Amino acid sequence: MPSDQLPSHLWITAKVRLLNQTGTPAYITRKGERNSGTLLVKVDKLDRTCCLYTQMRDMDGELGWMHALKNTNPSDQDANDYINRVKSRDPDIWVVELEDRTGTNPFEGKMIS
Repeated sequence: MPSDQLPSHLWITAKVRLLNQTGTPAYITRKGERNSGTLLVKVDKLDRTCCLYTQMRDMDGELGWMHALKNTNPSDQDANDYINRVKSRDPDIWVVELEDRTGTNPFEGKMIS
């Protein structure tokens, strides 16, 4: 979430709507906790690979993003397996899937190593 005061559902829904309006196919494939759920973003690169980003906090408590898997361009199946594992242990997680050949995460926040 870009702000600790903005509910997850507002931020995520608004971003998905904006992506769709600008021609990027994006879908909420799992709705998590309405006010404070974290987000997992799968970006399909349309070449049977994808990028998978998960929200994390840095040392200063600021939200950012990390690649969810060591392989930064996992296969679609590896990404789906990871998403299913996360969903089984974290009922609050939101999952958004979108298509972008560059694999760019459109959600705000810096990459955390």
